[in-house]
Amino acid sequence: MKKVLLVAVLTAFAVPALAGSVAEKKKHDAVEESLAKSAAKVKDCGKTFKFVYDWKAFDALPFKEPKEKERDSRFGSEISNVEHIGDGLNKLCEDKDYKAAMSKIDTVIYKPVGDDKIKVKATISGSTLTYENYTFGSTRDRDDYMKAAKAAL
Repeated sequence: MKKVLLVAVLTAFAVPALAGSVAEKKKHDAVEESLAKSAAKVKDCGKTFKFVYDWKAFDALPFKEPKEKERDSRFGSEISNVEHIGDGLNKLCEDKDYKAAMSKIDTVIYKPVGDDKIKVKATISGSTLTYENYTFGSTRDRDDYMKAAKAAL
């Protein structure tokens, strides 16, 4: 009888933990899927870029209390935020000069930040274009990403 009770008690704690981690994985996967669909929209740059979501930056965001609830709510916003990166780059590459500049880029990183002094900011380091986006602001669109990349190039 003690063994059955012990298994029941352990299961009661293990199942919610497993459910939480599966739910978390599904939210991560949805953001990654949106980013992959965005990357597939880049047709006019003459090359394929590796798109990366900076999960460490997401985890470091200054979520308010209750932290987990606000963190959970951000996943939907991030799906929308990454959705138009590819559109912005594709529009940028319609200009031959920006297309030439983008030929030196191999990786595009999306980094959510809590800095409310920026909207979307792009920087170039080597062959990497990094977008920093104030994630607690409005959802970004194609023009936001295009303008940020233009300013960095």
